[in-house]
Amino acid sequence: MFVSRLLPAEFGNKEKLEAQLREKLRTAEKLIDYALQNSICPMRFLKKNFRQGDDNYLVRVEDDRQKLNVFYRIDKYIRDKRDMVQETTLTTIRCIKKHLLGFEDYQKKAITFDCSNVKSYGGLLKYLTYEAPLLRRNRIIRGLKVNTIGKTIKHLKSFLKDRMERKIIPFMDLSFFNCMEEEVDAVYLSWDELSKIYHLDLSLYPYPIKYRDLFVLDCLTGLRFSDYSNIQSDELRNGMLYIVQRKTLLL
Repeated sequence: MFVSRLLPAEFGNKEKLEAQLREKLRTAEKLIDYALQNSICPMRFLKKNFRQGDDNYLVRVEDDRQKLNVFYRIDKYIRDKRDMVQETTLTTIRCIKKHLLGFEDYQKKAITFDCSNVKSYGGLLKYLTYEAPLLRRNRIIRGLKVNTIGKTIKHLKSFLKDRMERKIIPFMDLSFFNCMEEEVDAVYLSWDELSKIYHLDLSLYPYPIKYRDLFVLDCLTGLRFSDYSNIQSDELRNGMLYIVQRKTLLL
């Protein structure tokens, strides 16, 4: 690539302009090569980084990759939800992160947002069903229960939808994320059984009285443990309980 010999002198020295042009050409080629090697759109990457004139794009690309890291985004999601949901929900999301880390190690392949397809979903279900260790157990037991898998998939789907709605990750079809569920035995107490518990004489053992009363209150109101264990005095008015339940919604 050469500068025309007919270029008027007022536009600059021909040799210097040719040197600058060659340098810019080398920079453009370097950027395109880097984009192709890292599966990045070359033209978009070139437009974004060509004017910088240095290798700072290497830092920026690594920073962008870190921000699109699945586990980085889960940690950020937990921070975003901290004041919106119960601690039990945050614990469930942390368990999802642990299961995904285990799945990543099991398949010997990094988990990315591009992996949220039918094939990867099937592999995750297989891992959760047969290989995932039950957390917080002294003895390793592998394979989660159906409802635990269903809850994991439900919250994982909510996480992905939240990141898509915030334009952090591109849209992906999640219609194949089925929330598995099976019926469980519902254990309950009759009125007579509750009455016997409530009127049981515990004068010789006063310590459990408070917890007995809370248990009976829970049975009568149907409140979540996190709600009835944090009832405040101002929520009791004229013999009635006025409380706003803190639902574990994933907004």
